[in-house]
Amino acid sequence: MVIAYILSVVLSIVVGSLGLALALWIMDDKAKLSDLSEDFRTCAVYNVIMQLVGSAVFGVAFGTESVILALIGITVYFVLAFKLLMDWFDLGFLSVLLLFFVALFVNYLALTTAYTFIEGLIG
Repeated sequence: MVIAYILSVVLSIVVGSLGLALALWIMDDKAKLSDLSEDFRTCAVYNVIMQLVGSAVFGVAFGTESVILALIGITVYFVLAFKLLMDWFDLGFLSVLLLFFVALFVNYLALTTAYTFIEGLIG
């Protein structure tokens, strides 16, 4: 079960980074193919950071069973995610808001799909 989770996280980061990089590349009308690979690397770093922060928030929230700590952690997670997207990709508020939800959706789909697939293989 732990192996399936670790593999699904890695696949989620890769697929989520590719999805976010493609969205950024499509939004930029002056982008070249080399920009896609640079955006992919940056998105991979972003997704690793957010995965670690999300795991820490999840661990603290359920480890302490504190609603207040969970709400604080979730707030920090969203602020960090939003701030990183704004600073790293030099985007406006609405563009970052759209990309934030796209990244969340793509990561959720990738994690769920990968976990189900790997669990079926190991299972």
